[in-house]
Amino acid sequence: MLARAAQERAELGEASEQEQTLLQDAARARRSPPWLAAGGAAAAVLLLAGAGAGALRLSRRGAASSADRFLSKEADADAEGNPYATEPWNATFSVVLSGKEGGAKSNFTVTVHPDWAPEAAKRLQDLVASDVFDDARFFRVVPDFMVQWGIPADPAVAKTWREKKIPDDPDAGHSNEKGMLTFATAGPDTRTSQLFINYKDNAFLDSQGFTPVGKVVEGMDVVEGIQSKYGEEPDQGEIQEEGNAYLTKEFPDLSYIPERGDWQFPCREQVA
Repeated sequence: MLARAAQERAELGEASEQEQTLLQDAARARRSPPWLAAGGAAAAVLLLAGAGAGALRLSRRGAASSADRFLSKEADADAEGNPYATEPWNATFSVVLSGKEGGAKSNFTVTVHPDWAPEAAKRLQDLVASDVFDDARFFRVVPDFMVQWGIPADPAVAKTWREKKIPDDPDAGHSNEKGMLTFATAGPDTRTSQLFINYKDNAFLDSQGFTPVGKVVEGMDVVEGIQSKYGEEPDQGEIQEEGNAYLTKEFPDLSYIPERGDWQFPCREQVA
């Protein structure tokens, strides 16, 4: 009875962090997370950050290095020591749409706006400076809704970022229209590393704490070409436990980010 009530609150976006944790634990036991809901009022549940993981190209040594950089960084700078940008900056992502090893790369560029969502912008700067997205899969793709990614490709890295939640940003008046980049959330003050790009005008998300941090300014056709045949089948519980070993075995054609792209900050021409 209590579990059912917690599930109902989760579907409404009202579950406490403790309830979310309990639901996630139960979901992993069932190999089916509670947020694999669909349609109508439950649509926002599709964007739950949940718990992510991965394991493929990054070595354990590399994973530890990435995590250490983040944990030891200065409070007012990203993981590479760059001051947090206060003016808009561009992030260009490379994508292997086919999901094949060594496949052709396409690009899309997002302009990040610290004035829209300062906490989210700082987190995104940390993520790109730490190479967190290398080898990350676009694991949830819902045509005519959104595409979601941001689970690191190594379990150690994923665990580090999953535990580093950031506070919400106040609504700055920018809607989740087509092309907007927004952090996924599991409730108030729970954003970590997962992001989504809106495929259409999803203004209904605005009042639910989904504050856009940027917008795709080039390559929206690439974003719309991200592999969607698996829909919402990838199980976040499995991703957490087995990482990319699970994803590449069960969903081999998932589009992914093969390597660092170009991060162009106003305070520095480019992060090398």
